[in-house]
Amino acid sequence: MEPDPDVPTIAFHNRYGLEIRYGTVSGDRNVSLFGKPAQDARTTGAYSPAINAGGDVSVVQGYSADEVQILVAAAVTGATASHAKAVADLAAQIGATKEAILNFLRIMGEKRVGPDHLLETLSELGEKYRAAGERIASLASADEDTQRLLDDAKAANELGDYATADRLLAQAEQAEMRAADALQAQAEERLAKVAEVRAGRGLLALAALRFGDAAQLFDSALEALPKGRSNMWFNLTMLRGEALERQGIDQGDNGALLQAIKTYDGLIGDDAVAQSARLTVLLALGRARTALGTRESDPKRLFEAIGTFELALKYCPGESDNDNWITIQTSIGIAFGQIGRRSRNTAILNAAASAYAQALSKIDTDKEPRRVAGVLANFATVLKSLGEREQGSTTLDRALQANEMAGERLTRAKWPLAWALVQHNTGNLLVEIAGRKGGTADLDEAEKRFDRALEERRRDRVPIDWAESTNGLGTALARRGGLLEDDSVLQQAEVAFRAALEVFTPERDPQSWGHASINLANVLSQRSSFLRDGLLLDKAIATYSAARQGISRASYPLLWASCSSSLGIALQLRGKSKKNREDIRLAVDALRDALAEWPLESMPIQHATGQTNLGTALLASFDLGGILQQAREAQIRLQVALDVWDHAGMRADAAGTRLNLAEALAASGDKAAAARRAGEAVTLFTAEGMIAWVERAKAAVAQYEGAPT
Repeated sequence: MEPDPDVPTIAFHNRYGLEIRYGTVSGDRNVSLFGKPAQDARTTGAYSPAINAGGDVSVVQGYSADEVQILVAAAVTGATASHAKAVADLAAQIGATKEAILNFLRIMGEKRVGPDHLLETLSELGEKYRAAGERIASLASADEDTQRLLDDAKAANELGDYATADRLLAQAEQAEMRAADALQAQAEERLAKVAEVRAGRGLLALAALRFGDAAQLFDSALEALPKGRSNMWFNLTMLRGEALERQGIDQGDNGALLQAIKTYDGLIGDDAVAQSARLTVLLALGRARTALGTRESDPKRLFEAIGTFELALKYCPGESDNDNWITIQTSIGIAFGQIGRRSRNTAILNAAASAYAQALSKIDTDKEPRRVAGVLANFATVLKSLGEREQGSTTLDRALQANEMAGERLTRAKWPLAWALVQHNTGNLLVEIAGRKGGTADLDEAEKRFDRALEERRRDRVPIDWAESTNGLGTALARRGGLLEDDSVLQQAEVAFRAALEVFTPERDPQSWGHASINLANVLSQRSSFLRDGLLLDKAIATYSAARQGISRASYPLLWASCSSSLGIALQLRGKSKKNREDIRLAVDALRDALAEWPLESMPIQHATGQTNLGTALLASFDLGGILQQAREAQIRLQVALDVWDHAGMRADAAGTRLNLAEALAASGDKAAAARRAGEAVTLFTAEGMIAWVERAKAAVAQYEGAPT
C-alpha cells in the first residue's frame, strides 16, 4: 500500500528504540487508545496525531507534546479554567476523572518531565491509574472501620489524590496488621498450649517407663512450639534427650543413645542456651556418651565423656557447687572404670578409684544415703577389677565390704533398681572370691544375691540389666557345677547363658556379648569333659572361635585374651582325646596369644593362669610325639604359675598346678620330684574337699613312685 500523500509522516523512537512511521502504516490503522478502540488517526488543521509506542501503541487523539506541555504548565500554576474542554477531553480518552487528569499534569510538572516524554508519561500515568483503581476496588475487609478506609481510598484514587489514597491505605494496612498480629498472637498462644499438653503427655509416658513414646511426644511438642519461647524450648529439648537416653540405657537401644548425644550436643553448640544451663547439658551429654561408650568397642567415646565432665568442672568449682562437683567426680570415675576394665594399665582403674574417693569425701553420708550408696557401689566395682588382677583376696574383700555398705543405705521399697544393682554386684564379687578361697559357700550366697536382683531386674522392664544378672547367675552355677562335677547344675548355667545371649548381641554390646559367649562355651566344655561328649566339645570350640572373631583385640585385649585362653584349653582337650597334633598346635598358639596380654607385673593372677594353661598344652604336645624341649618349657611355665598361686594362697589352683608340674617333671625324667609334687597336690585337694581330685593325685603319686627312675 502506498503512503497517503495527505497524511503527514511522523517518525520518532520510543524508549525501546522502536521506530514508528505513522504515514506508512499499512492495514488497519485503528490502534489501542488506553485500552479502547481508536478513531481514524487522520486529523486536519494544526493538530497531528500524538503517538506513543512503549510496548503497546497508545494514541492521545488530537494532542501534541507542545499542547500537553501547555496543559502541564496550567495545572502547576492552577490556571486551568481556560483549558477545561481539553482536560475533559483527555479524561474521556484516558478513562479517568477530570480531577485525576489535572493531578497527572501536576505530577508531570513537579517531576519536570521533558517534552519528549510528556505523551509517554501521560499514557503510563493513565495505565497506572486504572491498575491502582482495579486493585483498590478489589480490596475488602471483614472489619467495618477498615472497609471504610478502603472505600475512601478508592474515592481518593478516582480523584487522582494519590497522597490521600496512600494515607488511607496505610491506615487500612496498619489496622489489618494489628488484627493479624492479634490473631497470630492468639494462634501462638494456642500452639504453646498444644506444646504444653504434649509435654504433659510425654511426662506421663516417662512415668510409665514408655521412653520411646515419651521421646516422640516431646518431639511433637517442639514442632508445635512457636518461635521465641526459649525457656520452654530448652526444657522440652532436655526432656527429649532424657527420654532417648533412658530408652537407650534401659532398653539397650544404641540408636536412641546416639540421638540423645546429638540432642545434647546440639544444645551445647546453640548460642541461645544460657551459660547457667550449660552445666546441666554437659552432665547429660557426658552421661549419654559414657552409656554408649560402654557398649562400643572403640573407647573413644568414653574418653570424650571424660573430656565433657572435665569441661563441666569449669562451670562448677567444688566450693561453690558441691552437689554437681560430686556428680562430676562420680561420673569421671565411672568412665575411667569402664576404660580400665578393658586395659592392662591398672593406673586407669586407680584413677577411677581416686575420683570415687574424692566424691565420697564431699558427701554428707547422713543426709544423702542414696548418693553415698551409688558411689560406694561404683567404687566396689573398680576394686573388683583391681582385685581380679592381684594375688590373694584382700582387695576383693574390700570391694565386698564397700558394696555391702552401699546396700545398708538402700531400701528395696524406695530404690528397687539401685538395691537390685547392689545385690547383683555382691553376687559377682562372691563368685570371684569363691575362685580364690575355694568351696561352695560363697557360690551359694552368690546365687541367692542374683536371684534377689532378678526379682527387680525384670526382662520386660530393664532387659540389659536382666541379662547381666542372668549371666551372673550362670557364672555362679557353672562354678558350683564344675566343683561338684554336677551336670544338672551345669545345664542350668547353660540355660542362663543362652537366655542372656538373647539380649546381648555383638552389635548392641560387644563386651557383654563376648563375656556371655565365653561363659556359654566354658560350660559346654565342662559338660563335654564330665560326659565325655565330643559333640559338646566341638560346640564349645565353635562358640569360642565365633566369640574370638567377634571381639576386637585392640579394644578388648583382656576379654580377647580370656577367649583365646579358653579356646586353647578346649582345643587341647580335643587334641588329646583324638590324638590330633594340629589341634594341640593351635591350642599352644592360642594360649601364647592370651599370655601376651597378661603381664606378670600388672596381672599376676591371669598371668599364672596363662602359664598353667600353656604348660599343660606343651605337655600334651610332648605326649603326642613332641620334643623334650616342650616338656622342659612346660616345667618352667608351671613353676612360674605355682609361685603365684602359693603367694596368693589360692590352694585349689596351687594343687592343680602341682599335679600338672608333677607330670612335666616325670616327662623330663625326674620321677622322684614328680612324686613329691603329686603328694603335695593330694594334701591341698584334701584340704579343699575336692575328693575326685584327691583320688587322681593319689594315683599319680603311685604311678611316679612305682615307675623306674
